[in-house]
Amino acid sequence: MKLSYYINLILELENATKLNEEQSFNIDGFDTAILILDDIQDQSKIRDGKPCFYIINGVEKAKEEAKILQQNAFKELNSICDKRKIGFIGKVRARILLNTLHSAIKKGQNIDSVLEHSLTIKTSFIQRYDYMIKLFTGGHIKYSFLLGFLFLKNNPSYKKTVISIGEKIGIIRQIFDDINDYKK
Repeated sequence: MKLSYYINLILELENATKLNEEQSFNIDGFDTAILILDDIQDQSKIRDGKPCFYIINGVEKAKEEAKILQQNAFKELNSICDKRKIGFIGKVRARILLNTLHSAIKKGQNIDSVLEHSLTIKTSFIQRYDYMIKLFTGGHIKYSFLLGFLFLKNNPSYKKTVISIGEKIGIIRQIFDDINDYKK
């Protein structure tokens, strides 16, 4: 699931106008950019049953595409804030949320790389794995939910609970995906 899906869950929860198709597509470019770069880092060959973007277009073109997609996601974020009359401080908060998610994902990817290339198994790796999936997949839903609440311009009493649940859903989803990968 992409950022817009989780943002729209919050907007729908509050009976607010959801992101339209174009807004969703542009915001989701953030996720696509992350995956393009992750495939390069992991030297993956296949993404969703097709050759990875960098395999078809080359590494430099893939990096350029990822940069454009990320820039468009941030532009769309500003546009959404303008349309929803979020204001300057709201725009700054939105950018900080997306930048924080980006940092968390990069940190999670680095941990993943270390764990993946380790030749031994240690119990401390479980803690690293837990931290990685909290940053990466848990953070993905957490920050999407935070953006959804920001777009609402209100602060319901249950916001922290919903965000915590979202983070836990991301963690569970990642564990489930990893178990399926392990079975294969």
